[in-house]
Amino acid sequence: MKTVGREILWNLPHHQATVVLYSLLGVLLLLFAWGVCSRIRFYRRGRPEGENRLDRLWERTRDLLRIGFFQKRVLEKKPGGPIHLAIYASFIALFFVTCFVAVEHDLGVKVLDGDFYIAFKLFAETFGIVLVGGVVAALARRFILRSAGLSREAGDLVPLLLLGAVAFTGFLVEALRIAATHPAAAPYSFAANAVARLFDRVPIPDLLRLHRGVWWGHLLIAFGFLASIPYGKMLHGIAGPANIFLRSYRPTGTLQPIPDFDARETIGAGAIGEFSWKQLLDLDACAQCGRCEEACPAHATGKTLSPQKMIRDLRVESGPGVAYRREGREDAHGGPMIEGIGIRTADVWACTTCGHCVTSCPMMVEHVEKIVDMRRHLVLGKSDFPPELEQMFRKLEVFSDPWGFGPARRTEWAAGLDLKEVGRKGSVDIVYWVGCAGAYDERYRNVAVSLARILKEAGIRFGILGSREFCCGDFARRTGNEYLFRLLARKNMAVLEEYGVTKIVTPCPHCYNALRNEYPAFGGKFDVIHHSELILDLMESSGIRARNPLEKTISYHDPCYLGRYNGIFDPPRQVLSKIPGLRLAEAGRNRENGFCCGAGGGYLWLPEQGSRINEKRSSEFVDLKPDIVATACPHCMYMLEDGMVAAGDGGRIPESLDLAEIVLRSMER
Repeated sequence: MKTVGREILWNLPHHQATVVLYSLLGVLLLLFAWGVCSRIRFYRRGRPEGENRLDRLWERTRDLLRIGFFQKRVLEKKPGGPIHLAIYASFIALFFVTCFVAVEHDLGVKVLDGDFYIAFKLFAETFGIVLVGGVVAALARRFILRSAGLSREAGDLVPLLLLGAVAFTGFLVEALRIAATHPAAAPYSFAANAVARLFDRVPIPDLLRLHRGVWWGHLLIAFGFLASIPYGKMLHGIAGPANIFLRSYRPTGTLQPIPDFDARETIGAGAIGEFSWKQLLDLDACAQCGRCEEACPAHATGKTLSPQKMIRDLRVESGPGVAYRREGREDAHGGPMIEGIGIRTADVWACTTCGHCVTSCPMMVEHVEKIVDMRRHLVLGKSDFPPELEQMFRKLEVFSDPWGFGPARRTEWAAGLDLKEVGRKGSVDIVYWVGCAGAYDERYRNVAVSLARILKEAGIRFGILGSREFCCGDFARRTGNEYLFRLLARKNMAVLEEYGVTKIVTPCPHCYNALRNEYPAFGGKFDVIHHSELILDLMESSGIRARNPLEKTISYHDPCYLGRYNGIFDPPRQVLSKIPGLRLAEAGRNRENGFCCGAGGGYLWLPEQGSRINEKRSSEFVDLKPDIVATACPHCMYMLEDGMVAAGDGGRIPESLDLAEIVLRSMER
């Protein structure tokens, strides 16, 4: 005999209720399994992955627990993170509550009694209230406050309403039982006990009938919600953790290798089945939280590109026959679409590949990979790309640089510096990789000279490749011309291997990322450092000294390919901190949350529609009013220089300088 607990299936015909309950459970499991299996069949339509997604099992398990189960990335954003945690934690907690009831009913283990039952009721009641609060907050945030970036479709509304109905009917069932039986443990069901007072004047027979009706309604709603999971947005509760476990452990700034590139008939993705199976899993993992859209510089400046909408549209297009019905059509904005996918070509070219969407995503969806794959399809499969890119591709093919000046002019910047060109193995300790901007751009040549003078002052045995240095190929690869990137990479690797180069320094984050992270996939393994890291090392080892105080306020812009892709946030700031007189004033968006300059992903060469990304970023510095805006990337430098002129509207604007220029100013007597 129980002392405090309650009877399971109270007020219900036990045998009949058990038969119906487990019959419905069987239907639920069949529907659930069918939905999951259909999605697995869908993933198998994708091409094979170019990397091992099941290596490093310990790290994968750790990330699944840390990022998936404990919601590390979800909680980084407020108030959405805590709201999601409230719903997620309550769902898990109430699942275990149901399991305890099942253990007692099905296994005959009397656990819901005495002090444990009291604790059980307090636990269930608390998480029931948390669930209701989380659902109400989520509905208000999405549909009343209409927070930016959140989609507001039926697929967003129905799951929340179902969860809310499960919680509400659960409280109502318990309230009706309390009103009819007045159990001793009623005060511990504090919410349901309060609701029970509303039924004080209702006759017992009516309470019993109402209780039975609400109980079956509660069961049907709960089972309906669970059965719907594989068929809608809530599938992210399954696909999300799987996506986190199967995440890539490549360096952030690399694209996935393409096995058997020369033998492949198609490159890129022009149809759903041409994405990899992991990219298709991404589509179901998306929780439509809007963080990628909020982070996207293209979307922030009025472009129609939305990483969230792109993922959602691709998932819609994965339905049977949908993609083929949209071939050759234009979307609501009047732009041409990729046949078989239904994504606007203008959106594909609007991406700067800054990677902020990827690092913001709590489900670790890889947006940039898909965009580059669609670009590969357009460039290599359809020869359909902006004419400005055609000019850049031609110059890269003929002259091995995007400006088209050619190898003969690659050393003009070094006139009068008496720099050594690498000519034999072991002749230098480090190769100075100047990059195309340092070699050809009039403004950035001053940075190339400044770094060379710093290295000479420090007594570093360095040399340049001169006319045998070619473009690293980053812009070609990010704009989808994988063939041209490989051509340039092989040319560069042949030169570096011929001269026995092992260590490289470069001021360009795009060159840094390509040489350090992407060339190893083709056999080129070099010790590559960014000039900010080398300058910091020289300052700390007394190789160079910042003698002259620069009594200035300075703000630093984080290049995406240096910071977000390669985690180099501190060295540039540490360099600035070692220069006497400089006062660092951080922009509102900095480090991991830094805002793109608008040049990456080949966007430097493309006409920009709507508001300009560089002007939006530059306006933040103009409003901050530092004396100097420092950066450590050639493309960021001239994008910010142009942007601040436009944003300054004729007023005083900060001076834009590279770290090397600032350090050299302080070194000069």
